Amino acid sequence: MMIRQHMRNLLKSVVMAAVLTVPLSGCLPLDEWGSSSPASSGVSDVVISGSVGDGPVTGATITVYSVDGEVLGALVSDSTASYKSTLKIKGNQYPLRLVVSGGIDLVTGTAPDFAMVSTMLHPSDKQVNINPFTTLIVMLAEKLPGGLNSSNVDAARPVVLDQLGFGLDSGVVSDPITTTITSDNAANLVKASEALGEMVRRTRDLIAATGKSASGDSVLAALSGDLTDGVVNGLGGVGANPTVASVANVVTGQVLVEAMSNNLRVGGVIATSIIDQALVTTHSGISSAQLTDSVAIDARMIDQARITVTAAQVLDSGSAVMEIVADIASLSPNSMPSEVEHVLPADSTLALDNAVYQVATAGSTDVSAINQVVASGGTPAPTPTPTPTPTPTPTPVNTPPVIGGTPAASVIAGNGYQFQPVASDADGDTLSYSITNKPSWASFSAATGRLSGTPANAGTYNGVVIMVTDGTDTASLSPFSIVVNPAPVVNTPPVIGGTPATSVTANNGYQFQPVASDADGDTLGFSITNKPSWASFNAGTGRLSGTPAAADAGSYGGIVISVTDGTDTASLSPFSIVVNSQTGSMNVSWVAPVARADGSPLSLSDIDGYRIYYGTTAGAYPNSVDVTDGSANSATVDNLPVGNYYVVMSTYDTNGLESAQSSPIAKTAQ
Repeated sequence: MMIRQHMRNLLKSVVMAAVLTVPLSGCLPLDEWGSSSPASSGVSDVVISGSVGDGPVTGATITVYSVDGEVLGALVSDSTASYKSTLKIKGNQYPLRLVVSGGIDLVTGTAPDFAMVSTMLHPSDKQVNINPFTTLIVMLAEKLPGGLNSSNVDAARPVVLDQLGFGLDSGVVSDPITTTITSDNAANLVKASEALGEMVRRTRDLIAATGKSASGDSVLAALSGDLTDGVVNGLGGVGANPTVASVANVVTGQVLVEAMSNNLRVGGVIATSIIDQALVTTHSGISSAQLTDSVAIDARMIDQARITVTAAQVLDSGSAVMEIVADIASLSPNSMPSEVEHVLPADSTLALDNAVYQVATAGSTDVSAINQVVASGGTPAPTPTPTPTPTPTPTPVNTPPVIGGTPAASVIAGNGYQFQPVASDADGDTLSYSITNKPSWASFSAATGRLSGTPANAGTYNGVVIMVTDGTDTASLSPFSIVVNPAPVVNTPPVIGGTPATSVTANNGYQFQPVASDADGDTLGFSITNKPSWASFNAGTGRLSGTPAAADAGSYGGIVISVTDGTDTASLSPFSIVVNSQTGSMNVSWVAPVARADGSPLSLSDIDGYRIYYGTTAGAYPNSVDVTDGSANSATVDNLPVGNYYVVMSTYDTNGLESAQSSPIAKTAQ
């Protein structure tokens, strides 16, 4: 409770600061660096790098927007789910907003389930990670007075990690946006991010199963709006939704029970091995001691699990759920997953299924009770007392509702548009909204009056009218238009992959065909550096092929194959090809000697063996083979480079005396 109250006070101080720092008429506000004039508009080359994913996401497009919504560039995450590029950025274009689209999540095997965002607040912030935590931090900061800036990001970060940290240890990853991700901290970030992402997916699916419209993006929008008061209770700012909050809270308890024992289920299947494989794929050199079973649980994770499982008791107060609450309370901070699994075995999650299946259709009383348990830090909900039947009162005269707000008149195609009218009713009646001439690309909330969407094509939409009713009377905004302006064309760089063979035997064929693609459908061309002299290269397909001769034996290093779409270029990592010599063998036969050099007889039993000497030049025999069988009359010399050789022989007796060498003969190894 002390941590949560601190977060609420921190958010409150940001709101007060936004009110108190409005500049006096005629004065310039201070910028982020304390200057008394607007930030410099000079252009600088800025290196931006970071990691992408809940599970690591490869091949994702990261679009970089200025503070004014201008597209500054588009980057692509590589096979390690990382990106790095240099962009030309003006000083007055900060803070930047980075938005992820497309790519493949290595844990789910599909594109990400929701749009992830992050921010680069200053030119000095070289590391900008993009994950579910950065997404909630940015979305919450944008909803605080003053919008996306350093103060609001600093205020939003502890709120998100306190309420929805899912085991992200601030001692390991101090800031999910700017901390450099290494083999030492990757498991903690990926495991916590995947748990948060799984909570969003399950919340989305439970709400959608009731027939309501739901997406990962809408769940994150509701949670970020809810967190403006420092807690997930459905009572925060714009977009907060009590039902989404209650579903997310109960689902969070189930996800944490799985994650603490390292049995997190993704798509209904325990994903521990898949997450570990993703870590090995994206972090070269990571050891088995640095995977998910090495991530200890922290005190904040235990507290978050205790609070949310206690909230689940509103819907299921049976002994099984009560036992899980007691087991969680018995856990010690810094316990390892293998220790937790003895307390919370893999099937503990099944005890929470009943509450999870009920929560999306729970009534308003249960929804409020669930959220109140979370807001109170885990105090069990009191048993409700019957409400006395009220005495009928005369029906008052209705006061019509009022509605106001100024909608944006334009948006760039591909960018999000939203307008939230402000309505009130003096009688306190429940309000509902309707719209006429809604643009085809937009969605409209009858509960909040929010108009939002992302137009794909340019055009003009006239006569849009938003109305509010209290059930008796109706009020309307004046008709307005929305102009969708064309989006600037941004090139998507090509991608290239493939694993070339690193060796070939002389006189055998070698070939490698890389795989390349371009999201824009541009025509691709290929090039190569350090091409082996014996190979040919196809600039139209990128195919490297050829047949090295024996004389080409050796290593050919630093080979790089690149692909370009005419604007951007992507390259494979440098590789080498070793050409191995072709080998063969030769057979040598002889007749055993019957006399010694002095003419004395030599019996076969006196011969201990023979030595075969050979070389490629007559008179020079640097190589030898020892035949230790005195009765042998032939031998085969193997593993010789194919070619011609000169051979001589000698005989040695049982006393170690060796004869002179024979006359040379020519042999061929084949």
